[in-house]
Amino acid sequence: MFDRFSWHTNNLSDTRLRIKNDVCFRSSMKPATFASFQCQAIPAHSPQAGGGTVLSNITTPLTNTSLSTNTSYPSTDTSTSDIRDPCARLPLTPELWQSLNLDHYLSTFPGGNNLSLELFAEKVGATNFECGIGQMCNANQICQPVRGRDWYILVAAQNWNSFSNQMYQATAFALGVIQGLASSIVNDYAPHQTDRLMYGGTFMGDIAGLCGAIPGFIFPAVFAYFSGKIWPLVQGGTGFAGGLLWTYHNIFAKLPSDEFSKTMDVDYMLSKAEAETQAKLSSSTKKVIQSGISTEDGLYGALQGGLFLNNHFSYTERSQDEIKTAIATVARGRLIAAIWKATKFFIIRGHLPCTQDGPNGALPGDNVFSYCNSEGMMMNIVQSVEGKMVEKFSSAQLLTAKYNITTQYFVEHSWNCQEKYGSYCYNPYKNSVLPADPDAECIVSLAVCDMTRKDIRKAAKRMGVLKACRNVGKLPGI
Repeated sequence: MFDRFSWHTNNLSDTRLRIKNDVCFRSSMKPATFASFQCQAIPAHSPQAGGGTVLSNITTPLTNTSLSTNTSYPSTDTSTSDIRDPCARLPLTPELWQSLNLDHYLSTFPGGNNLSLELFAEKVGATNFECGIGQMCNANQICQPVRGRDWYILVAAQNWNSFSNQMYQATAFALGVIQGLASSIVNDYAPHQTDRLMYGGTFMGDIAGLCGAIPGFIFPAVFAYFSGKIWPLVQGGTGFAGGLLWTYHNIFAKLPSDEFSKTMDVDYMLSKAEAETQAKLSSSTKKVIQSGISTEDGLYGALQGGLFLNNHFSYTERSQDEIKTAIATVARGRLIAAIWKATKFFIIRGHLPCTQDGPNGALPGDNVFSYCNSEGMMMNIVQSVEGKMVEKFSSAQLLTAKYNITTQYFVEHSWNCQEKYGSYCYNPYKNSVLPADPDAECIVSLAVCDMTRKDIRKAAKRMGVLKACRNVGKLPGI
């Protein structure tokens, strides 16, 4: 399935060779600044990608900036380079975009309201500059032939196009990983409850959050540095997070009655989400390319602020295994938590003393979710089923054996999140990129009924634990 991801590798190899040879030449003229860059002969054609990688490196125009992926901007000191020189090779940074006033230049370009990207490129001297999904446009080196501000705009357009292509390519693979996990977890923990999972779109909303995190899994360095600025682009430009819920509600509403049951099938929903998300990304990319370069819908809107005039979008290739590991590590916990929340699982804290027969005094058996910490505090994962509290589960042992997650991980993360934010099931990632780190705060967050509270403990003696947690503790959804 990955052959389609290797179409552009050869297109980039020649550019990389030119970059590297030029850097080696220039580094011989002055002290070397590339600590990790080795100047060695490289083949004319790199090996075909696809078997080991989903992504390919973004083509980087030749500049005098470092090619290493660092976490800070290269220097923007232009005292040694006259920016009025149309052939000056200046560092690719958003600051340079601002100093050249390229937002104003694009928005006021003569005839720019009706000039597409391709026509603009031809007008400034770049022939065959054809961007789009499945195409890799290349600005070449400055003054060969495009000069000055026009070249820097084409460089940013090239990086934007490469980013869009990589997002498109990674969608199928990343959603495939999530789909496989979701199907497995639903089968293990809610095999006959898909109607409950789909009711109200809550479960699909949690999966949508994972889909919205896909760019961060693929470009961790980029999103670590630019998350605040690039998140609106991902939301609006690619529609990852919104696309899945859109799919759910629109497919749900339009299906004939004899196909209604398909909306209860997680595999079906995620397959549709993949197709819809890729279609939305392709459409939005096409719209930018075909709209006038001076309009919000066109190049001006896509490049505004100079985010894509940046070497942070270079050398970000990750292998299939790396992407799969990054997604799966976080997705396992998030998906299990989403299913458990939708099926009325919650945590009780301090209900029993740590004097039982299990590890460190927790409840014994491989059919319970029970943990005691070093301070003697027991926390158990339980479920509300038809007004009764269920504490034993035949699939409990799969949490560690199959999904490599411990009860300790779930209960401690949930409690720490609840204590910090003072809210049940708090999600700090609603308007930001979900980190590709399973130990980040609130990655999993089940509601915790704190029975060390005197009012809840007192009520439990009178009405039982479940009712006390619901009526006095005000736990939602149980």
